[in-house]
Amino acid sequence: MLIVEDDAAIIELLRFLLEQEGLEVEVAHDGLEALDKMETFSPDLVLLDLRLPKLEGMDVLWEMRQNPRWNNFR
Repeated sequence: MLIVEDDAAIIELLRFLLEQEGLEVEVAHDGLEALDKMETFSPDLVLLDLRLPKLEGMDVLWEMRQNPRWNNFR
């Protein structure tokens, strides 16, 4: 799972809860970092904040849908 969020408290809460369920969690703190992480980490699920620094969440989603490797996310 990839969490894309810029609020540290939300990240830590989500990471804790999801890892307790046995999920592998990666974190990106902004939209550009999210796209970089997607190059090396293939998550089954992306939790994407819409208001992010550097690149907004909707722009990240648009980029994901343009890339054939990632366009299966809905």
